[in-house]
Amino acid sequence: MENISSSQLPQSIYGSTSKETTTKLPSSQYQSTECILYGSITNLEKGQFIERLKGLCDPGGPVAFFEHNMVFKLKTGTDSPVQVQMRRRFKTDNLHWHCRYIAIPETAVKDVIVRKVIDSLIYSNDMMSFVKSLGLRL
Repeated sequence: MENISSSQLPQSIYGSTSKETTTKLPSSQYQSTECILYGSITNLEKGQFIERLKGLCDPGGPVAFFEHNMVFKLKTGTDSPVQVQMRRRFKTDNLHWHCRYIAIPETAVKDVIVRKVIDSLIYSNDMMSFVKSLGLRL
C-alpha cells in the first residue's frame, strides 16, 4: 500500500487533514472508490456547469454505442444493498463482459456518497449460468 499524507487529500471527501495522520490507499488496480455528489445549480450557472462537464469528458461530441447492461443483487431473504453490474457491447466483442461489484455506501459523514467498487473483465458465452452459479438474481 502506498502512504499518502492526509494533507494531500481534499478535506471535503476524506475528512480531517491533520498532519499527524496518514491514509493508506489500496495498491491493487482493480479496487477503487466511487464518489457521488448530489446538488443543484441555478439557471444562471447552468451554462458554466455544462462547459465544465464538457472539459472533463472526451472531446469530439457524442459517440453512438450499443450496450447491454444488467444489474444483479445477491439472493438473500432481504433486499441486498450489494450490486453486481454486467455490461457488454452489442456490435463488437459480445463475449467480453465488464463486471462491476458495487458495495454499500460507507457510513462516515462526508460531503459525497462514497462506496467501494471492484471492476473486472469476464469472457463468457453463457453469462446467465455463470451469474446464477454466483447466487445473483436479476
